[in-house]
Amino acid sequence: MCIPPQANGTLTPTKEINEAILATIWNEQAPLSGPMWDCAGDPVAVVYRGRWTAGSGPDFEGAMLSLGEEGGGRLVNGSVEMHLRCSDWWAHGHHADPRYNSVALHVVLWPVGAQPITRADGVLVPTLVLADYITLATGKLLDRITPLIPNLGALSEEPCWERTQDWAMEQLLDCIDEAGDARLLGKAATMEAGLSMYGAPDEVFYRGLMDALGYSANREPMRALAAKLPISQLLTLPLSRNEAERATLLESILLGAAGFLPCQRPALGPLDWLSGDYAEEVERLWSLHAPMLDLLPERPITGGWITERVRQANSPPRRLAAAARLLARLFWSRDGVLGAFINSAEGAPEHVAKQWTTMLTVPGEGYWASHADFGRSLEGDDTALTGSSRASDIVVNIVLPLLLAYADIEGKESLRERVFAIYAAFPRLAENKVTRAMTEEALGPRKGRSINGARRQQGLMHLYRLYCEARRCYECPISGLRAPGGGANQR
Repeated sequence: MCIPPQANGTLTPTKEINEAILATIWNEQAPLSGPMWDCAGDPVAVVYRGRWTAGSGPDFEGAMLSLGEEGGGRLVNGSVEMHLRCSDWWAHGHHADPRYNSVALHVVLWPVGAQPITRADGVLVPTLVLADYITLATGKLLDRITPLIPNLGALSEEPCWERTQDWAMEQLLDCIDEAGDARLLGKAATMEAGLSMYGAPDEVFYRGLMDALGYSANREPMRALAAKLPISQLLTLPLSRNEAERATLLESILLGAAGFLPCQRPALGPLDWLSGDYAEEVERLWSLHAPMLDLLPERPITGGWITERVRQANSPPRRLAAAARLLARLFWSRDGVLGAFINSAEGAPEHVAKQWTTMLTVPGEGYWASHADFGRSLEGDDTALTGSSRASDIVVNIVLPLLLAYADIEGKESLRERVFAIYAAFPRLAENKVTRAMTEEALGPRKGRSINGARRQQGLMHLYRLYCEARRCYECPISGLRAPGGGANQR
């Protein structure tokens, strides 16, 4: 039984106190008076309160918490989800949403509807009631906290840029560039391990492509599908010389193996004429060719797909249709998929970056130009199966590291140099919550347009993963806590 401590009475419910106020209190860790205990009476200590996500999923990611027995609590890394009332966890459906399986602590303002909190994976989550530890009455609390709401999203209480504002801008940017190169080399090392394991560059690229097309919600099932249906097996199919026909056959196999054909989904119900006609074509191809791959037409080989709360344009059937078209385009080359990129690597790096992005872009076409799924129309103007933004991500995160790994294994120094030149010239990728937060953290008011390419964005990602998430601030080259020579900064 979850029996929360009793609120101290200084904080009274009012419409001005919302989840933004609650998130800001947690972000500032003030005005809170500890020590704190969860609803079960176990101590809770905050090592790092995490980073506000400003989006769907848990409110704070990357928190570091000490939970359990006082003085000997276990250190836990995870997310923090916040609500005004304990019952909101259930009312919002988080108990059944796998996106909240990273939550390590449930923080509420008031213990209304208190009961044990469970995640979708069955794990119990402790609940902390903040009202017991807030030291100000409602009016004074709002006066103090409301002006601090814009600070949500800051990585730390004292941003790094405040300690480095007297550094030359070139010094900071050099550190970020070096971090970007380190991230590329790290990815290349992973690719090199893949080449050692699978042998063929095509297989490594295929697995990376499927992972990238899974986005955040469906990366696991996409990876599982690639593992169970390797490219070496797909290439045994009787693929036509016609690219469109190759794409349709590959699409039918991927959709069938994933369980997305209408014949495998009775709950879809009757289809409109266009959907029914297209379904008939791909289902015929699946039934005819699945046995060639030792697959049972009625039985998919992967599951666990997430379709709820996924943008229509990113639905799993559309991602599989995109994969089929890219496979049909790239794997038909006599020199394999790497040859398609190596043979087009000459010219100005900026031009090559653009050309490679175009090679990985798949416009909305045929049935998928107007549908998100079988029988489900696509709303909005985003009809591309793979847009330029996702294509750019694939170049930076898969193509460049794979080419670098290949160049290192084969001793092709000129290709290695070419990869770094294209990387340095590659334009900015789409911003994400980490690059936005790190730009503010590292450069603050001096940021301007200095993060002007993918290399620097990747550098910020590298610094965040290596230092910020682990709270290794004294080791970070841009924290301002190290002297330029490498020692601790004593100023």
